[in-house]
Amino acid sequence: MKLKSDPLINPQLNKFIFTSFEEQATKNPDSIAVVFEEHALTYRELNEKSNQLAHFLKHVGAGPEVIVAICVERSLELAIGLLAIMKVGSAFAAFDPTLPVERLSYMLDDTKAPILLTQENGIPLFSHPPANTVCISRDSQQINAYPNSNLSPELFPSSISYIIYTSGSTGKPKGSLITHQSFSNILHYFQEKLAITAGDTLLATAPVTFDMSVFEIFMPLFTGGKLIIESQKKVIDIKSIKKHIIEHNVTLMQGTPAIWKALWSDGWPGKTDMTILCGGEPLPKNLAEFLTSRCKSLWDIYGPSEATLISSTTQIQPNADNKIIISIGTPIANVECFVLDEELNPTLFGSIGELYISGINLARGYLQRADLTAEKFIPNPFSKKSGERMYRTGDLVRYFSDGSLEYLGRMDDQVKIRGFRIELGEIENVLLEMKHIQQAIVLARQDGAEDKYLVAYCVSKKEREENKNHDLDKIKTYLKTKLPYYMIPNIFVFLDKMPLSVNGKIDRAALPKPNLTAKAAYITPRNELETQLTHIWSDVLGIQPIGIEDNFFDLGGHSLLAVKIISRIRMVCGLELPIELLFTHPTIVQISQELDSLKKSDMNRILPLARE
Repeated sequence: MKLKSDPLINPQLNKFIFTSFEEQATKNPDSIAVVFEEHALTYRELNEKSNQLAHFLKHVGAGPEVIVAICVERSLELAIGLLAIMKVGSAFAAFDPTLPVERLSYMLDDTKAPILLTQENGIPLFSHPPANTVCISRDSQQINAYPNSNLSPELFPSSISYIIYTSGSTGKPKGSLITHQSFSNILHYFQEKLAITAGDTLLATAPVTFDMSVFEIFMPLFTGGKLIIESQKKVIDIKSIKKHIIEHNVTLMQGTPAIWKALWSDGWPGKTDMTILCGGEPLPKNLAEFLTSRCKSLWDIYGPSEATLISSTTQIQPNADNKIIISIGTPIANVECFVLDEELNPTLFGSIGELYISGINLARGYLQRADLTAEKFIPNPFSKKSGERMYRTGDLVRYFSDGSLEYLGRMDDQVKIRGFRIELGEIENVLLEMKHIQQAIVLARQDGAEDKYLVAYCVSKKEREENKNHDLDKIKTYLKTKLPYYMIPNIFVFLDKMPLSVNGKIDRAALPKPNLTAKAAYITPRNELETQLTHIWSDVLGIQPIGIEDNFFDLGGHSLLAVKIISRIRMVCGLELPIELLFTHPTIVQISQELDSLKKSDMNRILPLARE
């Protein structure tokens, strides 16, 4: 069976996104376009600054079908840079400066971008930056000498607008080529579907490595609204996000279930005039029930990067029986979804199949990967239009009785953790690069815990068996130079050998459940504060017993669970703490000592809740 999309809501798909922004700048030049911390730019200022940079980029060789890499910290300059690249007709490849240097250099080399747009502290992140490396601060005098008028690049709807990199099963990230038409389709659709206007304010929290960051940045600028950019430090600080939602009267925000769960756990009361988009991983029913009662509307969104951000959506709300059904909805405008069996035959209602996506939202393919493009983007046998393609998602789904789609999981080793798409094979390949690792398997486990976590099962070479603890430290250090933080396993399990199935292959199902306890000997709490902290950690991590020398991150902790820990300390101890404290003091004994020290030496750094 084929699921047809909504009727075309806005047919102006030949109109480019930056053109719509320029119209907003003409219509409301003095309206605030973007805010970062204490700084803001009006639509006129943002348009003029991005025009000057666009003219400068054109001078150094930018133009249609030319890739411009951008590596800029979250700031006003990020918005200026992305707009400038689009205005000159180039495609941007946005890199997060917090990624490992080797990964950044690989992606830059893979794009073959002749131009890099960055800041002074970004230049050392690349081993071989291109000759045309533009530094926004260093070159500001030259940039400001260029005209602030709009450009008119010779573009087609099928021209490339941006490249987004995702984890690759071969061990290297791969870039999807997204066209202007497909990106424009997304923004036109949601502007109409969600009734987004110039009066809306969007809070952007997604890292630029996450494809929804593109939606966050351009959706408000496309509609004349206000964009609030969270700083790098504050995107993991739930208290800061709560504060900005109130201060800036945020009416539109997207996030993964992990973000919304963290807000819920931190006591966020909701906002009845705010539209919420939730995607990146399955939406838990209890979270949906919480959000629907505390916002204007809740939308579950689904879509792989290869199909431009969002392919299907639905509003989550109670049905006639006052029950909430979780689905990924139906296709958006100009998109078709097919649920097919292994022979590419349509499945019946209730039968499980693989989801295939077709329509103008499909990426052109993978950059420099013709083989993988041919494998994943196949001819559409259900279309009479020549050259029509389908993208095979690898996602298992089935139809509900109303024709909407239920997401059931993956066919392969790809996983989503806190919204990040991870190919387990990429982590395994990096582990196998180490000379003392003979075999490596990585799994995403849950085992009754609230969130999934990554476990690496390793078999060391025999001559290294006596040095496993030393090897673990080396492994973690090595992985940090190769992989983003969200791809580094929380737990490492060393085995004498991998379990095998009857056909001689590694039996992943037989890999043991990890013992989530620290390597160090268990040490009991010595005072009331350490006892309180131990109870908090046990509740949040779902692990008992926890000793005061146990490392939070070795026990499966991550940034969003750290938010919960800090929130619980605030509630139980009546103290306000920075989220960074847990990253620098990851054991109970360290954090309790720091709390004692702060109480004695600087009471102004910890505020009683009663003062809020």
